[in-house]
Amino acid sequence: MTDRRITAVENAESVAHGHAVRLEFTFSDGSREWLELGAETLAQFIIRLRTVAETAERARRAQPGQTTELVHTFTGTDVFAGTDISSGDVVLRFATTDQVPVMIAMSKELARATTARIAGELNRSRPKSQPDHH
Repeated sequence: MTDRRITAVENAESVAHGHAVRLEFTFSDGSREWLELGAETLAQFIIRLRTVAETAERARRAQPGQTTELVHTFTGTDVFAGTDISSGDVVLRFATTDQVPVMIAMSKELARATTARIAGELNRSRPKSQPDHH
């Protein structure tokens, strides 16, 4: 496989009644190629691309020898919870400010531990109540 550098994204379109997108890239050798991503692959592609772009940005700003993390913080705007019928896992689907939904599946045990940690964090960060002055 030959490594080719993408030099431009020429066109983008929605296809298959919105179930996929096609992107036309221009490569450093002058060639052009259309690539198609299905809806489920597109979300994964966007998340990975954004994460690696942030990591690259951190690496550019880091001091020599300083390590960088592969982390992207999504800010949730809504959450939906359900259960995966086949595995019994608890599934959370977060709507985000990035317009990329984030889904997390976990065992019921991990869901209970997560709930306890969130409750602890909410209790810890709760503002101290003001004294009642009647």
